[in-house]
Amino acid sequence: MVVRIEDLPGGLLRVSAPGAQGWAAAARSPHELARAIRAAFVEHDIAAYAASHGRVYDGEPAALGVDARGGKPRKARPDRKPSRRRSDTYDPADWRVDEVGRLVSPSRKRSYPVTSWVAQRVIAQREAMGLPALPDQAPQGRTDGLRGRGAAS
Repeated sequence: MVVRIEDLPGGLLRVSAPGAQGWAAAARSPHELARAIRAAFVEHDIAAYAASHGRVYDGEPAALGVDARGGKPRKARPDRKPSRRRSDTYDPADWRVDEVGRLVSPSRKRSYPVTSWVAQRVIAQREAMGLPALPDQAPQGRTDGLRGRGAAS
């Protein structure tokens, strides 16, 4: 393995490893130089592992979002799935109360007891907006003849 050490202005030393393109470190003291050389070996191992598995080393220009042929930027992760929306980013006015008194998210996928931290946060946001703490509640109990949660059969 080759480790390149160059003098820089101001007494700095630049440490790079040709086997790990795109990686470099700067050092001022012998202790920092030893740490940088150790890091160069680690980066070289990572680059060699990536090459042996047919992957692009993340320090190479192609992995940094630059097309090596024309230098045009490309999307970093085109196959990335869209992120899921957090529950506390919904508009507090869109939350509803279900028939058993639980707060239901606008997506209708989750419901929370009024004592949970999510529901308390939504209630606080509604009050800060000047809205009632809870939206108009549905009648307590179920209207389909079934008993609510925790009721004995």
